[in-house]
Amino acid sequence: MISKQLSEAADKMIQMSVIIPTYNRAYLVARAIESVLAQTERPPEIIVVDDGSQDNTREQVTAFGNQVFYLHQQNSGAAAARHAGIQAAASTWAAFLDSDDYWERDHLERMARAITATEGQASLYFADTMVHTSSGNESYWERRGFAITGEFEMRADATDWVLLPGQPMLLQSSVVNRDAYFAADGFWASLRNREDTHLFYKLGLRATACAVAGVGAHMTDDDAQENRLTLSLDKQQGHTYRIMMFNDLLSRDLAPPARREIRRRLASAHFRLARLHMIRRKWKTAVSHLWHSLTIDPQVSLKRIRKNE
Repeated sequence: MISKQLSEAADKMIQMSVIIPTYNRAYLVARAIESVLAQTERPPEIIVVDDGSQDNTREQVTAFGNQVFYLHQQNSGAAAARHAGIQAAASTWAAFLDSDDYWERDHLERMARAITATEGQASLYFADTMVHTSSGNESYWERRGFAITGEFEMRADATDWVLLPGQPMLLQSSVVNRDAYFAADGFWASLRNREDTHLFYKLGLRATACAVAGVGAHMTDDDAQENRLTLSLDKQQGHTYRIMMFNDLLSRDLAPPARREIRRRLASAHFRLARLHMIRRKWKTAVSHLWHSLTIDPQVSLKRIRKNE
């Protein structure tokens, strides 16, 4: 009875805009849209951001008529596409879905129920994600060793969650408060990878987040790698984006324990780049990154050197 009352209250109070970024996925984007239209809690707004597709994505999306708002932009990457979507959104809350993934039918209903029950105190609400690969299916929370008790669990300070070795949240199962998103500066377009990790840090460090039990989204590997908006990077690019991300976080107001941990991770990223450049015999660049690592947190580099990592 309580759940029913909360669901009815959610119908009246919680408005969510759905943001779907896409690139050259004409043969997949309709599935994502249909999974939104099939929701037991139908959203008032679905925004598909086409990040410069060269196939017939426009035709596939506009075939849904006024049920979907189609927004086209020059190819700029996942962060820019999602940011454009949330800028165009009219609702208080924004729910994200990737165009090669799809939702469980009750995903938005369960998220709205959690938002209502917690009086919308969290900046971020996230559910579990079922990851589908050629080798089988796996709960993302189980992969990360993450679990909650009950229908939802809210943390007034979600620092411990976002600082886990592997964050338990994924965008396609997340709902964010738009005001909190903009207050945190949103997605950083310069990050062509880890833009979601960066956002979760900003919304969880010294801020409230809520985990909602159950699978919200199904993440597939149905698309070709070259059509992914978030770039697959080589090791050098990956460490470079980590350095950018951690430097940005350190410019913000962090609690001392979180600052120490972010500095440790920054030092580690510099050390890994130093080692990579040593292997490539780029000695000057290697020494520069090693110096940064030692300056930021000498224990990180000294420990790795002793272990010969």
